[in-house]
Amino acid sequence: MSSAIQCMYDRCTKQSQYILEVKKKQVWLCRDHFNQLAYRMVKAAERRGGVSIKDLEIIETSNGKIKLVIRRVKRR
Repeated sequence: MSSAIQCMYDRCTKQSQYILEVKKKQVWLCRDHFNQLAYRMVKAAERRGGVSIKDLEIIETSNGKIKLVIRRVKRR
């Protein structure tokens, strides 16, 4: 018997399929939100020359869900 864990992304009720570890916290994501994050990370890497999982920031929402934000690079 398997217990389905919901995607942790804000306003999502789909079943999670991927687990990321971001700053020692497990983040459970459905396929759609994982693919969306991967796409955003590729675009950020193209703009800045590189990006890593360490550049992600977890923002917790009021309903206990999360949003993942790619931190901006400060330009000098």
